[in-house]
Amino acid sequence: MAATDSITLEVRTDRAYDSLRLGFLKADNPSAFKRLSSFATLNAARTLQKPMQQEAPRGETTRNPGRLRRNIKARGVRFSKPGAVVGIKGGRSGVFYGWFVTSGRGPVRQTKEGPKAVTPVTGRPFVIETVRRAGMLEKALEAFSGTVEKFLNDEPFRNTILKFKRGNQR
Repeated sequence: MAATDSITLEVRTDRAYDSLRLGFLKADNPSAFKRLSSFATLNAARTLQKPMQQEAPRGETTRNPGRLRRNIKARGVRFSKPGAVVGIKGGRSGVFYGWFVTSGRGPVRQTKEGPKAVTPVTGRPFVIETVRRAGMLEKALEAFSGTVEKFLNDEPFRNTILKFKRGNQR
């Protein structure tokens, strides 16, 4: 062996061992486990964001072309944590017509004068189609497990996640 030769040793643990460590973390520090789960879930949701943006229909509108595509977001949930939502951001700062694109419109519309015939528009459920596409959920699960694995094995990453706190906590 020459002086420049090197050896690389990589230690990988069994999934059962990682599950045991996660169980101890959940029992010992529930808030840290909750933060880890929320962070990993959000990372999994972010893997679906780009493919959804690519599948979004691109139509010219009078003021903002491509606005629907730009308003597909991944964000954490407010309640029932851990969880994440990926989809069209609605409301004033998002796109108010997102439901119309995905759901479409039927041939009859209700008005004050009664039912009125309108041109039906078929919906394009690109959000659900993207999630159901082969391999997308597997990618999201890989991102989730990769985040958990990195948390268990990387001390600076773990300290970064544990440092996140909500509100005025010190």
